[in-house]
Amino acid sequence: MIAHAAAVGPLIFVLGVWVQPAETMDVWKARGVNTLVEAPEGHDVSQWAKAADRKGLFQIRKPTANLRLDIDDPHLLAWSTKDEPSNNSVMLDYGFVTQDPAKVQQQAAPWRAAAKAQGRFVPIWTNHVGPHIYPDWARNNALMRDYMEGPKSDWLSADAYPIQDHKPFVIQSNDGYTSTTQGVILDRQIAWSGGKPVMTFIATSAFSGGSPLPTTAQFNAMAWSSVIHGAVGIIYFPVRLAPWTFDATPTYLAKAITAFDREISSLGKVLINPVSGGRRPYTVFRAANQGAAPKALQLPYPFEACEIATKQGPFRIVLNLSDKDQVLDKPEWGLNHAIFHAFDVRRGYQLNP
Repeated sequence: MIAHAAAVGPLIFVLGVWVQPAETMDVWKARGVNTLVEAPEGHDVSQWAKAADRKGLFQIRKPTANLRLDIDDPHLLAWSTKDEPSNNSVMLDYGFVTQDPAKVQQQAAPWRAAAKAQGRFVPIWTNHVGPHIYPDWARNNALMRDYMEGPKSDWLSADAYPIQDHKPFVIQSNDGYTSTTQGVILDRQIAWSGGKPVMTFIATSAFSGGSPLPTTAQFNAMAWSSVIHGAVGIIYFPVRLAPWTFDATPTYLAKAITAFDREISSLGKVLINPVSGGRRPYTVFRAANQGAAPKALQLPYPFEACEIATKQGPFRIVLNLSDKDQVLDKPEWGLNHAIFHAFDVRRGYQLNP
């Protein structure tokens, strides 16, 4: 059985939200969010961080002008580098992207030196372009692998919004299995980086005109698939681009976020290593491609799962990746002709309802 051991990572499961101003912090805290990711453009990072500190919210953000104060801030989880360094619509190659891997490392170098001078370590977090990671053509892309490897960043993330982009969010990967785009991205970033902690994004707004929104079931499928594939955090993207709105999350998705955040918070001790941070050792059981027999550490299509060893026994999360009811037989898990409804998930020490 193959298990993953996370590198040093966050001591909480990060439930984050992207670029929210001080006036929406209470709303997101009430929804269960524990981390703010990036200060909005044009906002004073220091004042924004102080507002977040007062509300007890953690941050992943650019450094302030005073690195010493940053290093002593107990709510600072990580410093962030330039967003989406591979962003380029012309050519995905060295010298053509916004920021080459070496430049990411160069950007973070003085921050690392400042922390080291005080005998401290502050992780460096970089968010990447998800559509440069999950497609079949990206599997062996040297540039994207280079971003993930070595000392450029300590924690990683990626954003992909297939539903809003009118694309399927459950895909068949040329890695030999089916999952959500989040699941494939997480698998690749974890593998390419040698096991660094990885977070993922889920969009909760129709961020451009005519963009569709996920249903509650689709949101839950993306969120739980991310947990299954080893995420140490999920970051919500709630903005609308035109006209600009910081939080365009509809009421039904706000309720889904709140319910998911509440449950993940209750599972923190199961998911997160309280000593070194990051995920506890876990095993992923990926979904075989439709029509294919399951291989080792696979479940029959369209089911995926993870298993976490605990003192109380194995804790399992099982997800139906289909928009139709499906049946799973896994007697050793207590599942005998178990019916899973569309995008249904079961989790716990006992999986029978």
